[in-house]
Amino acid sequence: MKLSKFDELDAKLRDLGSMWFSGQQNPSALDRDTLGVVAEVGAPVDPKVHPHLFGWYSLASKFSDKIKS
Repeated sequence: MKLSKFDELDAKLRDLGSMWFSGQQNPSALDRDTLGVVAEVGAPVDPKVHPHLFGWYSLASKFSDKIKS
């Protein structure tokens, strides 16, 4: 996967105006799947290029065990 996937995910979060891809207060299966996508890309999320995704990842990575279950 390419970094363009990060562009897509960042735009989706920006458009949702939400902290999670579920658009709700809590993470969803889509958030779990997105953790996998970020791992597959294998590059760090640059806060200057993808600020929404970086914010999401900062939270999601702290709760990754809970999100993955």
